[in-house]
Amino acid sequence: MICFDRGVGFKQRDRTIPRPARYALAIAVVIAGILCGAVIPGTVGGTICTAVVAAGLIPAAAMAFRDLGLTDAAGRDADRGR
Repeated sequence: MICFDRGVGFKQRDRTIPRPARYALAIAVVIAGILCGAVIPGTVGGTICTAVVAAGLIPAAAMAFRDLGLTDAAGRDADRGR
């Protein structure tokens, strides 16, 4: 669901999962990937480890950059007096 509550062009989706839970889920995926790499021997284990760790780190980095962008946008709006 998209709402236009901060002005023209700024879209903010309704968040259904709290921020700490989103980061905890990404961290849990990374830990699961590391454990898979430790338990499964050979190149198969390394490949699975790499894929699962990347599947956890990429969303975590995207969420961090998104949160930083929202913080920066809110700071600019405050400086403009909105």
